[in-house]
Amino acid sequence: MQTGDVFAKAMVLLALALALAFAPALAPTPAQAHSEIPGFRNVLDGVTPSVPGVRIEVVTSAAAQLVAENPTPVPLEIVAAGGEGFLRIGSGGVEANLASPDWYRSATPEGDGRVPSTAVAGAAPNWVRISVESTWGWFDHRLHSTRSDQVPAGAEGAAIRLGSWTVPARYGTENITITGHREFLRPPGRFRAALTGKVDGLRAGVVDGSVPAVSITLPAGAAVVVLGEAGEPMVRIGPDGPEGNLASRTWLLTAASRGAPPNGPVGADVEPRWESLGSGTTLTWLEPRARYAGSLPPQTVLDSGRTEVVVRWTVPVELDGARVELSGTTSWVPQSTNSASGTPDVAPERAPRRRATTIAVITGVGTAVFTALLLLVNGRRSRRR
Repeated sequence: MQTGDVFAKAMVLLALALALAFAPALAPTPAQAHSEIPGFRNVLDGVTPSVPGVRIEVVTSAAAQLVAENPTPVPLEIVAAGGEGFLRIGSGGVEANLASPDWYRSATPEGDGRVPSTAVAGAAPNWVRISVESTWGWFDHRLHSTRSDQVPAGAEGAAIRLGSWTVPARYGTENITITGHREFLRPPGRFRAALTGKVDGLRAGVVDGSVPAVSITLPAGAAVVVLGEAGEPMVRIGPDGPEGNLASRTWLLTAASRGAPPNGPVGADVEPRWESLGSGTTLTWLEPRARYAGSLPPQTVLDSGRTEVVVRWTVPVELDGARVELSGTTSWVPQSTNSASGTPDVAPERAPRRRATTIAVITGVGTAVFTALLLLVNGRRSRRR
């Protein structure tokens, strides 16, 4: 066994132990591929020439996304690497070119969406409406980090500009260019999501990430529907097991992380299209309502040097027909420097965490570290032979 393989396995075990410690009943968590490393971020430099009425921004969800809003009657068409348009956004809704490979790649954070053999760069377009709204976000992989994005050791203070990116587009017949860059600013802390209330009959947990993942487990025989941001049914568990609604915009992010691009219209008023998520009584999804929209909290929170709540969120749930809510908070946890060791240390919470959670974390991490050490010892023994 190579040292690199041992280290990789140890890290996987460590991450798994942490996830199990915080959410013991967690089902397979949606992938957060291409998740931005803390401190890395994409910045929109501009749109040339400017287009009045059209808004374009960069948002980090499971990965960096471009989001465009175009309420005008003139379509905004995003151009693929092969030169063909793969996405059109306008007042009449959003259309996807199913003949473009980039449509499938842009629908998932990793860019690994299955591309059918009928999708070939430069082929005659096959436009299909996927939303009745005039806003859409997509994972444009031209934004994502490359091997050339190297951060100097010990980089502190001001943001360091890394690679640049360009996304060509068309507004009607006019060619436009969306430009931006990647940069690194070592974060002075992190965001942490937590549940703040219990719902009788539900076992719930939350795991941090670019977008926090929420998990619920039901007792046998119960039924639940989790509602999306617009009040639409998003996911459910019933006699047929867990299912996701492919017409829900809130579910769209989780579906993308599972490698499932939209297969039809998306919107609050669109008839649900349920997709089986396997079997069992556990549901896990990426919850955008639990995410803080910025890369850093307000300056007043930074200046306080304390752990501060920056988002209070709720998720409506229908449990056996009764309306209940999952509630939680997302807090900014600053980093402080331990004067004795000189290493970063998380500032103390205003209120102590429950002892059970602490014990679970210590147990999970201890198990992972112990197993990693065994791997290292066995690896060394095998090399001596």
